[in-house]
Amino acid sequence: MSTAIKFRGGTTAQHSSFTGVANELTVDTTKKTVVVHDNVTAGGTPLARESDLASYLPLAGGTMTGALNEAAGSNVASAGTVNLTTATGNLVHITGTTTITAITLAAGAERTVVFDGALTLTHGSSLLLPTAASIVTVANDCAIFRGEAAGVVRCIAYSRYDGTQVATASGVTTARTVRQSVIAGPVDVSGLASFGGATGSTTVTASGTLTVAAAQGASDRTGSSTNPSWTGLSTNGTMYLYIDVSSVGGCTTGSTALKPTYRWGGGDITINGQHTFNIQEMTMEVGNGSTASSVWRVFVGEVTVAGGVVSAITWYSLMARYDSGLVATLPGASTAVSVNHNIGTKMTNKPTAYLECIAADNGYAVGDRLTEWCGWNGSYDDSQPIWWNEKSCGFGTNSSVPFRAVPKGGGSGAITVTAASWKYGFYVTRGW
Repeated sequence: MSTAIKFRGGTTAQHSSFTGVANELTVDTTKKTVVVHDNVTAGGTPLARESDLASYLPLAGGTMTGALNEAAGSNVASAGTVNLTTATGNLVHITGTTTITAITLAAGAERTVVFDGALTLTHGSSLLLPTAASIVTVANDCAIFRGEAAGVVRCIAYSRYDGTQVATASGVTTARTVRQSVIAGPVDVSGLASFGGATGSTTVTASGTLTVAAAQGASDRTGSSTNPSWTGLSTNGTMYLYIDVSSVGGCTTGSTALKPTYRWGGGDITINGQHTFNIQEMTMEVGNGSTASSVWRVFVGEVTVAGGVVSAITWYSLMARYDSGLVATLPGASTAVSVNHNIGTKMTNKPTAYLECIAADNGYAVGDRLTEWCGWNGSYDDSQPIWWNEKSCGFGTNSSVPFRAVPKGGGSGAITVTAASWKYGFYVTRGW
């Protein structure tokens, strides 16, 4: 005959004032369920019945009838490898501008990311990005990442804040406003390129991360390189430094002793090793002696070599633009004024030399700017032309009264600009 085991029992109300010994089981006759005791908790812990679990989703399948509210997590700092597995929520902001080459995310897990600044996401075998190309973010861009097996993380969606397309079907990032240039890198306090490097050897190594955009037709490739280095710089004269960008955003450095040519258009230049950039086509080509082939290549600077070693380094302007800032007090008569814009080509917009009023002068108010003026040569007013080349621009003043202008309110004649009431500066953009 079978043996029955009977446990002590009582109503829910009776259980509420009862504390059982550790591991004791009783029966709640109101809820019709077993209660587990721990010698501490009054009323014990009732176990769920099968009917109580009917409203819960199963591990597989099932339909949720209400909204799913996911938690927003704390910010995550950008780094070479960003760990999203340990993120405190499914929506996180990534701060900083450090290039990201890898993301840690458990297989099957998903995170939505908002980028708070400009950085480079580097496409690779473990970080799969749309169109197999690296992406340079801007503030408020969004992405969704999903973890896969073997440590692979895939970006399944990327949305630019300004609504522009991320990539073309050919697998390279779409054209940017500033192209064929270094688009991110170290700067000095004036905002000018400050990529570092030392003279005295045949090697130049930049400091920090350079991000370049290489153009070809309507498309760009972007890539980043940290502390890129150029070797074999031993040909006396000027050598020109470039970076090649691969289809996955990888960067390779190189150099040439042949000065690159920038032109509006024309037939192929096939001279062996000669680089030619056709502005209208937005294509860099290099000759091999019989033909010219297009390359994803950006020239980023040049060096002077003397005695077989580098004696001077010039980095080209970041974003292909330059602003000198303002210089106090206008130059006197018969003075040559110049600045080094270092854009690297004279195929630019006309450089702008400007004056800014710092003390009210002849009807001009503080903050007013002039971009056109003349000089009195003792007999009549003559123009003051601006000259420029690949790396510099400037102007000269005449021998009598160097700065005269038409009155702000109009009228005949010209007034003499008071030198101490104005500052001057230069602004140069490449324009393509």
